[in-house]
Amino acid sequence: MQVSVSRRIGISVFLLFLIGFAIYAARLGPDANWDLRNYHLYDSFALLHGKLGYDIAPAQIQTYLAPQLDMIGYALHNLLNRHPALLNSVMSIPTAVETCLTFLISCRFLPVSTPGRISLAMLVALIGATGAAGLPTIATSSTESVPGSLCLAGFLLILTARKGTRPAVRLAIAAFLLGGGAGLKLTSLPYCLGGAAAALLAPIEPRRRKWLSFLVFAVMGMLGVVLIALPWWLVLDARFHSPLFPFINQIFRSPDYLPLAMSDGRFFPHGTLQTLFYPFYWAVSTTPRVTELPMRDPRFAVAFVMVILAALGILAKHGRNRAEAAMFLAFFIVSYGLWEKAFSIFRYLAPLEMLSATTVLVAWRVADPEGRMRWLPWIGTACLALLCLVSTHYPDWGRAPTGPKAVNVVVPRLPEDALVILLDSSPMAYVAAFEPPDVRFVGANSNLLSPGQKTKLEAEAEQVIRSAKGPVWGLEYFPAAAGMDDATLKYYGLHRVPPCTPVISNLDSSSLRLCPLVRDR
Repeated sequence: MQVSVSRRIGISVFLLFLIGFAIYAARLGPDANWDLRNYHLYDSFALLHGKLGYDIAPAQIQTYLAPQLDMIGYALHNLLNRHPALLNSVMSIPTAVETCLTFLISCRFLPVSTPGRISLAMLVALIGATGAAGLPTIATSSTESVPGSLCLAGFLLILTARKGTRPAVRLAIAAFLLGGGAGLKLTSLPYCLGGAAAALLAPIEPRRRKWLSFLVFAVMGMLGVVLIALPWWLVLDARFHSPLFPFINQIFRSPDYLPLAMSDGRFFPHGTLQTLFYPFYWAVSTTPRVTELPMRDPRFAVAFVMVILAALGILAKHGRNRAEAAMFLAFFIVSYGLWEKAFSIFRYLAPLEMLSATTVLVAWRVADPEGRMRWLPWIGTACLALLCLVSTHYPDWGRAPTGPKAVNVVVPRLPEDALVILLDSSPMAYVAAFEPPDVRFVGANSNLLSPGQKTKLEAEAEQVIRSAKGPVWGLEYFPAAAGMDDATLKYYGLHRVPPCTPVISNLDSSSLRLCPLVRDR
């Protein structure tokens, strides 16, 4: 049964998604999320100006994340900063790519006899693209859509790897794409293993050829990760004797930091019941569970039910579409399970969210392999669309007011021998990108370092602060300046000398200030 679409239709659908998301993104305000202010701008600036060993953790733990994706965003900001609407439109392209890939995957579960097949597949893709994990991050530096596009492209190739189509070649390319996605962002690793589970179920004959294809898949997947991630791993290993510093330090044992896992455990499910039925908790309540902000989304709860129905159908019968449905379920279940075990951070689930509505089509094809109930997928998809429309509550990650520039920052120009101490854990490392590269920035009290921590990295920060010869400034979030900021100053024997100068910025409503600091007598 022909389930693919013609190249002409595929290109036409992609252009529709491209234009639609570009118009939507252009109407949004510029990106001003926490991660952009904390590390997305800073990390790229630091890499380009050799500040990794000069500054000390100004972007907190995120100072040492791989900067490959950030470099793309940084270049686009520099090129299109005076055209914020155009910048947003360009940054929405990966979302259009992801949505088109979801469309193509969905078409594989819709026979040509399905009424309005192309329109239905487009609606299914749009339901996934408008989820609470992905849509709020469109055209932002925090989007998962670039690695997500690679992972979905890889999964689509896995679905098409069958007898007579050079399956080893398709699986090799698929694995490399999945590995590349994980290399760009290690939070995409669950999709690599989900892809491996799907590849194991690929209907390739004879069996010897299947296992050879899977061996090639495994090698190419690791190669994809290594080629993208290895350069940064080598940089970190040379500086800190750990390729993933400061993460997983209980294994790598960098002498610069404590032997801790450094994982964020705030969002893991509590208890067996929540672990098994986690999507239903965030489907009915806006209480923050898998994200820091209020959020509600029913997509994964519906997908949960559809996956169970499809799995039961596969176990009960032997329909013609059983192989592809089993591959889809393997990818979905393994990816979700590993996400919940490793992260449980909703934003990292965005690529899988794209396929949440496709589960309706998979369950239908398993239950009705002959396609006799041709209107059933339309009814199910329409009900899901209506449920999502009335129930989804989107988190607000922060956008700047629309203005002449996407990033509009005015700071006092500091002398090149100045030292800037970030006094609290607010996201403010972006300020470094608007000062001369020779101005040194030290994050003294954050989610990585704290005064008196007794680590080699903290001792280095303390030595830099206490031995500074040039002017010293404190950078702080001044609406809350009396807390962590004062504790930092007290530990280092410093105090402010008015007047403090506000940092004029559209990213945080000018909530930062630079204060001259002198030592206590």
